[in-house]
Amino acid sequence: MVNRSKAKGDKAELDATEYFKFMCPDLVVPRPKRMLGAGRKEDIGDLWVFADSAIQVKAFKPASLSAALYDAARTSVDQAANGDMQFALGMVKIHNARPGTEKWLASVMEWPEPVDTTSFKAATEAAMWAHKHPAPAHAIARVERGGSPVIYIAPMGTWLDAYRRLRAA
Repeated sequence: MVNRSKAKGDKAELDATEYFKFMCPDLVVPRPKRMLGAGRKEDIGDLWVFADSAIQVKAFKPASLSAALYDAARTSVDQAANGDMQFALGMVKIHNARPGTEKWLASVMEWPEPVDTTSFKAATEAAMWAHKHPAPAHAIARVERGGSPVIYIAPMGTWLDAYRRLRAA
C-alpha cells in the first residue's frame, strides 16, 4: 500500500508532465515521463521532459510552501549536476489554485536569462505576489533571506517563456 504523501507526490509529477505536454509541446522530449529512482544519491530529477533540465516537483501542505520552494530550487541544482544538465528547475504546485489560473510556480537558484526582479524577504510572500502576476506579466520575485541562498520564484509560464527564448537563441 502506497502512503498518502507518496501518492500525492506521484500525482503531482503526473500532473506536471501533462502540464508541460500541453503548454510547450515544441520544447518537450519525445515520450516525456516521470523518472524512476527518485531520492537516490544519483537522482537526476523527477521528470524527463526537457533534455537539458533536471526538474524537481513538489506538492506540499499549505503551511510548508516556503520549505517546498527552497527545497525544490536546491534539490533541482543537485539533480542537474548529477545528470550533467544545463538547467535546474524546481516546480511547486499551488495548493487549491482556482481553475483557469496558473497552478505551478517555478522556483530556481538561477534564472535562465538576465532579468529584472522584485525583491522579497519571505518566499511565501513572493509566491503569492508571483501567482497574482501570471505570464505574460513576467513577474519574477527574487527572495533574499538571511542565511539562505537567493531563489527566484515566478509563475511557471514565465519560466517557460524565458527558457523558450534561450533555446531559440
